[in-house]
Amino acid sequence: MDSCQSAGRVDLNSLTLLDVIAIVLLLLVSTSMILHNKLGSNLLWARVAEASIFRDGELLFQHLKLDKDQEVVLLNGHMVVEVRDGRIRVKESDCPRHICLHAGWIQHPGETIVCVPNKIVIEIEASGSSPWVDAVVY
Repeated sequence: MDSCQSAGRVDLNSLTLLDVIAIVLLLLVSTSMILHNKLGSNLLWARVAEASIFRDGELLFQHLKLDKDQEVVLLNGHMVVEVRDGRIRVKESDCPRHICLHAGWIQHPGETIVCVPNKIVIEIEASGSSPWVDAVVY
């Protein structure tokens, strides 16, 4: 009975110096990987400051700056796009189902808002070079 209870336990007095070094190294490597991933993604988001708006495959607005609060009127007033606090969204649209309105705010590279009836695509891009990530998963 004692052997079953002690089978899952680790006797700290029997740890060798090599065991302690291995544990410390594993903790340091895993912590540094987590910090690198977190800081790297924050630096990527900090670089993002632009969006492009396309209509029917043609570029309407290229490199629309997201650091300046503004409203962009599209399609002779049928759609209004709002830029605020480094994010962008469709504020108003006369499309039937308003799916583009329900998409909400976007701010990360690769995120898009699509309005199929109006043939509008709003895409966030990394400023400068191409984005480091090829997908964003929530």
